Amino acid sequence: MKILLLQITHNEKSSGGKVITERNERLLKKYFGRENVLVSDELGLEYGYFEFDYEKKVKAIIDQYDIDLVFLDTSMLGVFSKAFYQDNIVFCFFHNIEAIYNQQKDNLTFREKIQDIIVNYSEKQNAQNACKLISICGRDSELMKKTYGRGADYILTSSMKDKLGDAATPANKATGDYLLFIGTDFFGNTDGLFPFIEEVMPQVDCRLIVAGTGMEKYANKYGPEYKTTFMGYVDDLGELYQNAKAVVLPIISGSGMKTKTCEALMYGKKIFGTGEAFSGFDHLGEDCRLCRDNEEFIAEINNFLQSDCGSFSEDNRRTFLEHYSDNAVEKEFFEFMDRSLNELTNSGFAGPGESEFHPVKKAAAEAPVVSVIMPVYNTREYLRKSIDSVLNQTFKSLELIIVDDESTDGCRELELELANKDSRISVYAQKHSGQGVARNNAMKMARGKYLYFLDSDDSIALNALEILTNKAEESNADVIYFSGSDIHVINGKYPAAMSGRAFYVMANKHLDYFASPCLYFLKAEFCKEKQLTFDELVYYEDCIFTFSSIMQADRVSVLNDVLFFRTLRRDSTTNAKPTVNHIKGMLRYNKYLEEFINQNELTPLERRMVLDDIQTTLHLALRKMKALSRLEQKCVDLPSDLNIHKTNKDYYIRRLQIHLLGPASGIGAK
Repeated sequence: MKILLLQITHNEKSSGGKVITERNERLLKKYFGRENVLVSDELGLEYGYFEFDYEKKVKAIIDQYDIDLVFLDTSMLGVFSKAFYQDNIVFCFFHNIEAIYNQQKDNLTFREKIQDIIVNYSEKQNAQNACKLISICGRDSELMKKTYGRGADYILTSSMKDKLGDAATPANKATGDYLLFIGTDFFGNTDGLFPFIEEVMPQVDCRLIVAGTGMEKYANKYGPEYKTTFMGYVDDLGELYQNAKAVVLPIISGSGMKTKTCEALMYGKKIFGTGEAFSGFDHLGEDCRLCRDNEEFIAEINNFLQSDCGSFSEDNRRTFLEHYSDNAVEKEFFEFMDRSLNELTNSGFAGPGESEFHPVKKAAAEAPVVSVIMPVYNTREYLRKSIDSVLNQTFKSLELIIVDDESTDGCRELELELANKDSRISVYAQKHSGQGVARNNAMKMARGKYLYFLDSDDSIALNALEILTNKAEESNADVIYFSGSDIHVINGKYPAAMSGRAFYVMANKHLDYFASPCLYFLKAEFCKEKQLTFDELVYYEDCIFTFSSIMQADRVSVLNDVLFFRTLRRDSTTNAKPTVNHIKGMLRYNKYLEEFINQNELTPLERRMVLDDIQTTLHLALRKMKALSRLEQKCVDLPSDLNIHKTNKDYYIRRLQIHLLGPASGIGAK
């Protein structure tokens, strides 16, 4: 997948906007692969506010490099036509809300006013037409919605690449006697900084160093009583930060999030700042002191200087690593890209290096007791009811693992809607491969002690998992078998627990044996130990799984309770018109049963029951085969001495019985 990343040129050597632009580029190159991300600057494509052929130049690049997605690094880019958004997948990142930000400016030249009008128009076009909108904080998303009627699809918070590693420790104590302010010369910084210098600095026993592009011109602005030193651009701020007693952020205007706040957290500095300085930072501790006015700045700073509590904040350093480092934001951003690309391209795209099966949204970290596995393919009409029957269980320690098999009817949107409301849901996506593949993939992700398989058009009783878990704990069974409405209600009476083979014989005698995995509750460790998997890319994949589970189980317990509710629909796998693949699936199961008899030591009764299973399945396969066309029938690989005619079928079954049970059985004698 080829990506075109459009950026504007940052004139400053270092600014908050430039830091975030570089961060976005790093994330995109890591997600898509460096070779798949083309950057506008590297292609010689520069944006000028009065360059009205910009769209034409962008289209030429899209055609030349066969671009699949356009990522706008700022909402200022554009003056694109509506056709541009219709023809391309466009993501737009908002550093801030330019329409609001521009209102804070004053003393503009005529050209600057026209430039702001163009910027506002571009932002409006992007907000209303881009496929996905990304803001830097929740406040900006709300402003976006208020201004343009549409909020952000994702919040990619301010973050930075960690420059320190293990170097940031309490041992690195400040050797300087100054407070520090970092920022370039523009109104968003100076509007609050200058009053701070004038009103606060004379009242605190400490110097202030101000460093940033353009700030050197204020070197002679203040007398010695203000104890302030101005510096211009500094290539490496590390020494300034590490030797500072604390960082001050008297910011009173602007929007977005302040990169300087993130940077101070990275260096583990104690911070004194305004609400604007901390806006968007939702994870801050005691060492980030909110000052609502200059009087509070004076009081907080003097208390800090008198306390001699040190300049390094382990809490702020930890906050940075856990919430505002590139590594911290990377995972959720990649998951957002997975969801978005699957939704927009319907291609199952998983990002570079990912398999066709990949996470879209993962559940919370706490391991559950029960993992419910639900493959989904085009069941939108029934899906909410099915999911609700799981989420509303009286037993709460569960996770629901949804594997979307490339649905095309809107299932994915509903899955994500519900997953965003309940942290117990994980959503995975795979290319269309069938239920067997989906269940196997989900089993690898399951974290519960027990496994339960539920189809996405069916449902379970609200106390089902509570009853099943209690029964499993009480009986220590590998497998619990129970009743289901409109599928099978158990007839016989069974002991509290028995071996799997004993259950198989009894269940067949009572006509209770049913292969649907929706009627079985399994111990996860048992499945792992026995390496149980579903047949892939065939119909009736559950028959082999269920039979193998039962025959290998040391303990099986039976519940007569009706805990499962089947939805009867014409287009289900069971009720759909037979196809060649249906017949092949049945014959595959039969072949497995034949091999099982030949490879295992069974009692005569066990062998007879397995043979009955073969015979039943064979009759069903041959009956369904009659519904196929002659051409389709030729595609079914029947044994050479069997066809669908009754006489030949009966002869084949008698021959099979003699082969599997032996001549001593008396079968076939005249």
